[in-house]
Amino acid sequence: MLPESVLEELTRPTALQRHIVELAWPSLNTVERVQVLIGSQRADWLTALAMEDAHAIVRYWAAREYRGPARTAVRDGKFVYLSRAEVPLDETGSKIATDEAEVVRLLLDETPYADATQLSRLVRMRKGPSASFVSDFVKWLEDSQAKISDEELAECAEEFFSQPYIRRDLTTTERNEWDDLSDDYYYDKSLFGIWEFYGKARPKLAAMLLYYLPFRYRGRQLSSDAIASLPDEKLAELARTFRDQPIVNKVVKEILDYPEHRSESLVARLRELTEREPGYRPPRVTPPVSNIHDEVASLRDELRELREQIVKLLAEGKSRRWF
Repeated sequence: MLPESVLEELTRPTALQRHIVELAWPSLNTVERVQVLIGSQRADWLTALAMEDAHAIVRYWAAREYRGPARTAVRDGKFVYLSRAEVPLDETGSKIATDEAEVVRLLLDETPYADATQLSRLVRMRKGPSASFVSDFVKWLEDSQAKISDEELAECAEEFFSQPYIRRDLTTTERNEWDDLSDDYYYDKSLFGIWEFYGKARPKLAAMLLYYLPFRYRGRQLSSDAIASLPDEKLAELARTFRDQPIVNKVVKEILDYPEHRSESLVARLRELTEREPGYRPPRVTPPVSNIHDEVASLRDELRELREQIVKLLAEGKSRRWF
């Protein structure tokens, strides 16, 4: 492993970087070369250098950053995206396309996800999902249920939702200062839609979604209607898994208060959960990061309300001379 100070020197994006990296490259081991690739800004010369490496993992990291010749043009006053046939690969791209490692070659695969191999889907999702918004990816999952197996879709969902920037997006509990009504509509609709799809998902995919789906999205709280509209089996599993979620407890309480609106089996399962001995908690999965953040946000809201109540009590106490 390279010391932080050395890595900073090798990855600083100036005109001198190429000269220093090319000087150091022969003396770097495999891990150190990967460090340089991860820490550097995208550069064609660095990708070309790394594609000459004997180790596939180095070539893999280099190929992840490959973009190749521009594939856009203006035709009849409109921007168009050119096919691979119209813009041939350059020398570096040709090396990636013919690499001995399948994972490296698949980074250039452009087969539609529905027709691609499972390994191709996972490799390309790790490189960067084509669905840049969560709702777009969930729509793809929904459209693919008839074409791709439940197990493979669950793997795709895990790969997508475990992406660091997707997790950051899902764990954002505060609104942006510049959000407007259109943002409210989009994020509220997206949050409702992804939970609505959870209700339709097959068993393995549903289990994976339950682990990752947020109760808040960009500061928007999931509505109780989204949970209440879930099929009985999915709602019962949600209640069993997330007993500490206020919005889930609210829906469970409403169902038990008005049991005539739901099936007897669901009411019985929910009542069994709530009538356990004090301190009992049913087996549950470790909460995903997004839901841990949501629990923290909920606690923060409760503390804020409690503080407001204390301030009111103090003000009332002073006015009545309680102390």
